[in-house]
Amino acid sequence: GFLGYNWKMGYDFAKLTENLEMNQTYNSNFLQGELYRSFKRDDAFTGKWGNSVADVEEGWHAFPWDCLLAGDNSVWWWTSWGCDYIPFNPDLSISNMGRWFFESLEETRSGPGRLLLNAGRVESPIAILYSHRDMFAAALLGQMADGQPWSGDARFTGTHQALLRALRDAGYQYTHLAFDDVEAGGLSPEEHRVLILPLATCISDEMAQALRSYVEAGGTLIVDGRAGILSGQGRIRDDRPL
Repeated sequence: GFLGYNWKMGYDFAKLTENLEMNQTYNSNFLQGELYRSFKRDDAFTGKWGNSVADVEEGWHAFPWDCLLAGDNSVWWWTSWGCDYIPFNPDLSISNMGRWFFESLEETRSGPGRLLLNAGRVESPIAILYSHRDMFAAALLGQMADGQPWSGDARFTGTHQALLRALRDAGYQYTHLAFDDVEAGGLSPEEHRVLILPLATCISDEMAQALRSYVEAGGTLIVDGRAGILSGQGRIRDDRPL
């Protein structure tokens, strides 16, 4: 159950989730859920905890569907004891939260819900760069130019999340690619027709060459004004690589 996500947390999702048999986050942490969806192992146990966005009737009814439509294979309660957010009362009768949740859960066990349980996700040919080093760069730039709309790790994750929501609102799906995979040339226009580099401050020479090859082969690259200010090691560049 990941809490906050910033440069001090150490969560490089590309490296973390490929080694985990179980991945969980809170259903209010949209970005984290999308990151582990891209990098999780095929046999991974995945799911979300209900929290503030599920602690009302509409939330508990939506909670199992939210996990199902995100591709998760489990749904989690934060706690089963105490007085808050519990499925059962101390006398073991079902609480209102439990009743709302189990009603929705039953819906996912039949009809369209059951079809979705066995369905595969159809991705749009859109890839988005995930680079943990760019979060570190954003944190450093926040110290150098505090208050600018592009500075700070919170703005880095906020911008990334806004991009994902914009793509979804436009009717597209997407997948993330890790920095190391793009740098190694693991990108082809046949599989990903578009690659987006959100706030990609750190671009190595090897990645720049891989991106050129990708575009020359017919791929479309979308970048913003920050791309390549720093090298792959975070050093200031004299010349922009793209």
